[in-house]
Amino acid sequence: FGSSGDSAERAAMPAPPAASLSREVLKWIQGLDLSYSVRNPKRDLSNGFLIAEIFSRYFPEVSMHSYENGTRLEIKNRNWEQLFKFFVKRGLPFRKVDFDGVIHLEDGAAVGFVSKLYTFLTKRPAVVSVKMTGLPYDPAELGEAPQIETMPNAPPPKTPEVQQSPDDDFDPYKMLQSRRANAGRGQQTTVSQSMEVTPLEIAEVRVKPLQKNVAHLRAQRDFQQQSAEVRSRAATSASARGKSQAGAESIAPSTPGGFSGVVKPVGDILKSLIAPVLGENQEVMAVLRGDDPDRDLLGAFLENTRNQVVPEAVASQVLETIAGRAGLLVNTCIQSPTEFWKCWTSFMPLVADCQEQSPVFESTCFFLRRLGERMRESASAHAQQLFLDVALPSLALILQESAGKREPLCDIVYAFTMDYTAQHLHVLRTVKEHIPKLPAYICCLSYLASLEGPSNLGDDNMLDLYLYYALIALSHTQPKVRVAGLAILQQCAALSPDAVTRGAGSSTMGRVVPPHQTVAQLAPVICSFKNDPWWEMNAHVLLLVSTLVRQLAEWRRWEDVMTEASEMDDEGGTAEHSTTLSVAQSVGEGSAAEGKPRAATSAMEDTFLNTIADVFKPSANQHVKQVGLVCVAPILSHHPGLIGPYLNVLLSQPSHLRMRLLQPMEQKPDGEEAAPNRIVYVFGSSSRHYEERCICDLWPAVEVARVFVGSLQALAPSRFEAEHVETLSALIRSPTANVSQHQDVWIDVFDKVKAYVFVAFVDSQLHTAAADLVQSFLLSPVPEVAAHCLGASQKTLVQTLRLFYSNADRQMVTEADLVSFLKQLRGANENAREALDAAIGQFRTAHAAEYERSMLRSI
Repeated sequence: FGSSGDSAERAAMPAPPAASLSREVLKWIQGLDLSYSVRNPKRDLSNGFLIAEIFSRYFPEVSMHSYENGTRLEIKNRNWEQLFKFFVKRGLPFRKVDFDGVIHLEDGAAVGFVSKLYTFLTKRPAVVSVKMTGLPYDPAELGEAPQIETMPNAPPPKTPEVQQSPDDDFDPYKMLQSRRANAGRGQQTTVSQSMEVTPLEIAEVRVKPLQKNVAHLRAQRDFQQQSAEVRSRAATSASARGKSQAGAESIAPSTPGGFSGVVKPVGDILKSLIAPVLGENQEVMAVLRGDDPDRDLLGAFLENTRNQVVPEAVASQVLETIAGRAGLLVNTCIQSPTEFWKCWTSFMPLVADCQEQSPVFESTCFFLRRLGERMRESASAHAQQLFLDVALPSLALILQESAGKREPLCDIVYAFTMDYTAQHLHVLRTVKEHIPKLPAYICCLSYLASLEGPSNLGDDNMLDLYLYYALIALSHTQPKVRVAGLAILQQCAALSPDAVTRGAGSSTMGRVVPPHQTVAQLAPVICSFKNDPWWEMNAHVLLLVSTLVRQLAEWRRWEDVMTEASEMDDEGGTAEHSTTLSVAQSVGEGSAAEGKPRAATSAMEDTFLNTIADVFKPSANQHVKQVGLVCVAPILSHHPGLIGPYLNVLLSQPSHLRMRLLQPMEQKPDGEEAAPNRIVYVFGSSSRHYEERCICDLWPAVEVARVFVGSLQALAPSRFEAEHVETLSALIRSPTANVSQHQDVWIDVFDKVKAYVFVAFVDSQLHTAAADLVQSFLLSPVPEVAAHCLGASQKTLVQTLRLFYSNADRQMVTEADLVSFLKQLRGANENAREALDAAIGQFRTAHAAEYERSMLRSI
């Protein structure tokens, strides 16, 4: 890649010194929220992927779909070639000679290019940090004689004589010692030849590979600095407890509760838990014990796990075992703040050092969360105060610096917190005191808001706090902070009418404004984010707008309930009806306080629907489409006009992504549905988790099936593709299909798609899915539907068999698979046997030659 002229020009350039990115450039790169952090510019920037992502933040026409993140030279050349075309098109001052060295991993090339890029995009000069090696600067090395001004007629300066043996080599260390010895003295002394200089012994430097980013290192350093302070605080709490027990009631302990008796040390409890698990792996036990059989097993395990010596699978198993027996630690931790501090600080290095994707990090967070839950169940006030005094200072450092770890760590915060609104507010304010950086605090609030129950988030004071910081976030310059603001608004808007009316029933205020209405007033700001080039902004706009549309429909339904309650009250309803009416009226007065009629709500709803149409389309990012397919599905029943675009997006998704949403949720052993899958689509410090659930439980299957068939008739495709078969199978199997109540609809669907289905049935690639679809119709549990489909499919089946046994240029399923399915279908019930025998008989009569050489006679 690159012309010969560029290579010659690059060869003529002097080799740059070893350089690194300056602090200003690093801060600029971190503020761009790139998919990957830049740890080694020479390696990380060579393929041009991150360079393209930087340009995409400033130029929306740079689409990341065109770039691939890889290390092969072919990928590098292809990425940089696209970037160079963009440079030429835009007239940007970047030539091939500027980045050719970046491709070939030349020293200083990546730093130089990024510095030039920083200066061009920010209009600020970039200072390159250069690492100089060797002796201090000597002008003689560059061929320049030092110029010394002398007075006229002044004698030449005397040069100090240094006696040196001809056999001795020049020693810079001796020269330096001589200059230091003569500094500040009037007369130069001669260095004796016999002078002995103690040799300087320098230990060999051992370089440990860096596996953490800057944020992890900073958090680890701050955690170590505060350890002594936290330990002192814990000791003070314990001392105060002892004095309180002795009768010094005037001295209040910093952690409530009293110390009762002697407790078993946390270390002894943990050793008894981990010893049996580690004993099953003799290899790991040998590493932990080393040469000392009496070595502390717990300390050795934690240290070697932190240094990645213990295999992740073994470490996770040990940590999960501890989490399962966390109740054994509760009594000790509650009664002794010092023991709780020992327990907390033993595991915090794993939280600080392990990567967020590591199973060890997940298992450690799981243990700390379980410990908090058990302590809160035992003594909620003590557990919360212990956490705020002892644990929060060190945890807040990681919350502030490590964006990827915030969500599981916020779970730990609320695991120790009492489940009361006032206590949640107290904890939120205390967290704010320990996290001075506002962007980091807002990001933490976006995770904590999802953990608030309806009763807490419905409180006026709590709601005001979240809305206040969400408004600040929307105007922030960092995209990830704006995403956090949208996430907070979504949680506030998602409050159901029941939750708000419960709050109104206990409130002293005369009226209540529904939270979704307060959020909806920000429609111009929210909808303006639909043009943001970052996919995650578009995804959260979809989540928020679809939530608002759903809530507008829910609140219209609630207004109808209020009207019915009012009519019942006029007719002399019960006391329960009167209470419902008074609460509903307070909500109704609040919603009408702004004087906006339903027409204004409809206009606002149209604005949101237009935003969905602009963001949720087949050409959008596949992650945005995946998020939209889940969040738009529940509002299809309220707005059937969205069904057509929804199907277009669903059919445009790759098969593996589409099937993740069409497959039913797994059932737990107790019969309950498993929790929705929470997925990170892009690994990085800024990406959030998104829920994926089966859309078959969310959409109106009957209405979607009607639109699906109508679109097929309009397009008139020659055959079914995989996406058509998968979607239709999911529709008829949906819980909302209600085949018994909508027999006519599903019979009409079968009549219009049966030709496509049976052709797909003999296609080798679609046979399995199409066979399931055929069974869904022909063996329907609704007798009327099954009987009609069996009768209507005989002629189509004969045509399909003729197509299969003809010489058509298609890749067909094997005859053995075809006959096996027909046998299975024939043996299902009497009606299926009669219909299948009739179809095969017609085929034998019309196509005797094909029948004679087929395996159909075995049926």
